[in-house]
Amino acid sequence: MIPLTGAGMKSAESLITHQHLPNYGGCIMKQSLFITVLMLAALGIATLIFIYLLPDYIKQGGPLLLC
Repeated sequence: MIPLTGAGMKSAESLITHQHLPNYGGCIMKQSLFITVLMLAALGIATLIFIYLLPDYIKQGGPLLLC
């Protein structure tokens, strides 16, 4: 349990209203939500690259290097 009073402790009001957090323009995002959004964006970009930018022989399982 977090003590809410005492020397150097945050008050209950500041814990509830996020007054102890730095102000980043009013946008507060949890790290887990940020990682989820980032992974979904990466998956979408990878899918677009696979569908539109890769040659057909690579999509069919061909070699990456033609030597």
